[in-house]
Amino acid sequence: MTHLGYNYSIVLGFVQFSTLGHDGLNGSRCIVKGAHIFSFKGLSQSYAKDKNNVYVHCDIIPKADPKSFYITNGYGRDKNSLYKWATPLPIADIDTFEFFPTGEEYSTLYGKDKYFVYYAGEKIKEADLNTFKILNKEETNNYYNMYLLNSISTKRLIYARDKNSLYISGEKVPFINPETFVDLGSGYLKDRHNVVKKTRKENTVNEKVYKQLEDRDAPTFEMIEYEYTKDKNNVYFRDEIIENADPDSFQVVHGICDNYNCDAKDSNFEYLRGVIISPLLDS
Repeated sequence: MTHLGYNYSIVLGFVQFSTLGHDGLNGSRCIVKGAHIFSFKGLSQSYAKDKNNVYVHCDIIPKADPKSFYITNGYGRDKNSLYKWATPLPIADIDTFEFFPTGEEYSTLYGKDKYFVYYAGEKIKEADLNTFKILNKEETNNYYNMYLLNSISTKRLIYARDKNSLYISGEKVPFINPETFVDLGSGYLKDRHNVVKKTRKENTVNEKVYKQLEDRDAPTFEMIEYEYTKDKNNVYFRDEIIENADPDSFQVVHGICDNYNCDAKDSNFEYLRGVIISPLLDS
């Protein structure tokens, strides 16, 4: 067996693509039909080329140009197109397209050409090209998420802004000032005046939208734990007010409270999933 780079090798005179487990048994394999053995080269865990064609796994990418094809940020690219797997992406001007620079430690799916800004090859219609920028580690407290790209784990920057808006993974976040925002985690964000949460859209299964949480005091709003949040006025569980809860003394607890199962308490009561289960004896 002769290795050709990444998941490609020559086996019994044929080019083979394989994804094998550490035991050498689990995984999948296929033959790259018609491959030119002597010019064949694996480019990544998923892409390869020879003098005639470009391949994703074992399939030819139609019209891809092997002479100019290379890998950038996990995507294929040639003189004509940017590719996600075998699919050309709708880049308006491939000659001027580039991914935003991020440094060696991180990657990003934000890119631009001379006309538009893109995320994962899709146009961000509202984005302002002239003021759009990626936010780095120092500009946000939750600045990347982990992606498994071509079987390699990578840190990917997902936050960006322009003069008008904040974007997370290419999606515009409404109601939030991009200059003063804070990501609180678990889908919550705030600025000096507003609090929003990313939540499931009504009457849908998987579609999510950013919803403004009204009547929150943004400067004091914070995440606690276990779906609890609070501001100076109220404590909330799953975004519903917990009546009579005391924000100043409210805290999440881990374990048993006075022989009851509970997950939080304040100076007056013990709680389980936002419901009062017992008054404190000394209240």
